[in-house]
Amino acid sequence: MYDSRDVKIDGGADFDTLKFTDTGVIKLNKAIKNIEKFDLADDSQELTISASDVLSFTDSNNKLFIDGDKSDILHLKGFSQADSSSEAGYNMYTADNGATLFVDEDIAAANIQLM
Repeated sequence: MYDSRDVKIDGGADFDTLKFTDTGVIKLNKAIKNIEKFDLADDSQELTISASDVLSFTDSNNKLFIDGDKSDILHLKGFSQADSSSEAGYNMYTADNGATLFVDEDIAAANIQLM
């Protein structure tokens, strides 16, 4: 479970999911390391994430999955949407720095803003 006051969140070597349970705007901190999936749970949440955040938060694969639903809002900084996705059920967004986001198809396209 995510808490913006945490000083260290390290998922280690396996595939790890960080669950966000608060509603509203999520304020990420730089304490997140080695996490491969963000789960926006069942509440209306708003998340801004940059390509450099993905490099900082993930392992050496530089891939982050975001699960959510139609009520969630994403602001993606430095990403562009790929024509197709290598992961079923996810839309893929890539960045020039090598970061890749896989965004749950349940998150409405109208709620995804590329910045």
